[in-house]
Amino acid sequence: MLRSIKRSDRSRKKRKYRTSLLLILGSALLSAAVWNVSYRFQFTETPPHSSPCSSAHAAVMGLAAGYDLTVLRRFVGSLRQTGYCGHIILGVAPDVTDDVLAYLQHQDVAIHRLQWTPCDYQYNLETIVCAPPYANLKLRWGRYPLARDWLLACPTCTGPVLVTDVRDVVFQRDPFDGLVIDSLQLFAEHPYQTTLHKLVKKPIRRCKHMKLNEPMLCSGTTVGTREAVLTYLEVMYQELQVWARQENCRLINREGGDQAVHNYIYYTGKLPSSTQVIPFRASGVVNTVAVWGKLMEEQLRNHSIQWDQMWKYNVTDRQGYFLESDGSRSRTVHQFDRFDWAGYDVWLQEHFGKDLDERK
Repeated sequence: MLRSIKRSDRSRKKRKYRTSLLLILGSALLSAAVWNVSYRFQFTETPPHSSPCSSAHAAVMGLAAGYDLTVLRRFVGSLRQTGYCGHIILGVAPDVTDDVLAYLQHQDVAIHRLQWTPCDYQYNLETIVCAPPYANLKLRWGRYPLARDWLLACPTCTGPVLVTDVRDVVFQRDPFDGLVIDSLQLFAEHPYQTTLHKLVKKPIRRCKHMKLNEPMLCSGTTVGTREAVLTYLEVMYQELQVWARQENCRLINREGGDQAVHNYIYYTGKLPSSTQVIPFRASGVVNTVAVWGKLMEEQLRNHSIQWDQMWKYNVTDRQGYFLESDGSRSRTVHQFDRFDWAGYDVWLQEHFGKDLDERK
């Protein structure tokens, strides 16, 4: 989703990276107190629960069309390894393989097998396919009303909900453990990244004739109560239909486009006022690490850093697990592949590549 951030002035770029490294390595990475005031949020410890599994009514949902067993074992397997016993709801392609189906069924995943149909509108720059009954939305946009429908079809999904990407997500803890989710939560990326990035700036300028200069919110993960997530998915669906009908909005020369819509609906007040923005590495449900990985790579590219040394930079603990700013292990890590330059992919295969079929 993300690309390296370009700057025309080389000296400004160097100063930016030096500043970013200080943000990464220092204890003042933007204090939680400052972010709390800015974004008006506070986490609450979950009261003691008599059930052996407090996530029984929770739901983790995603579109998994086209992914092989390796990806799904990493996503589903790492989630089940945390002790998460709630619902997992995935959309898969019509030609999903038998081994994938068998694995998902064994892991008690609710499977929604999609069908493909030609799209009503012309899109560009992506492998375009649409899924009924949303033939007016390319699949990357149609996943929002599809997720809404899947959640509505799950009457026992009454707990917190995580709507998430699948390919680049791994779980280190039960995503909802120790948290009370009482509203919609959106997740900010590293503070270096803002909506002036072309991923959002260009589509909003072309479609809405406006400019946003705000912290970047990632569209790949969204959390909330059942009601809050249903509201979010409906607002996204309605806005995406507006974009689909207008050629200058639909024919955006970037893949995706939903990141722009996601930021647009929040910053223009289309979501409930109770919506919380969770800062980067703030011990929430999700730690989105893509920009952080790019900045670290720029700073450490000549130092031959391996994953077992990343604890020295406050990225991981000594065992190699991603950390939040307070030193706790991240629950959900999004866009982990941006750290493959440091050997995270090898570490991940060693730690989450075995015994993923065993449910705790």
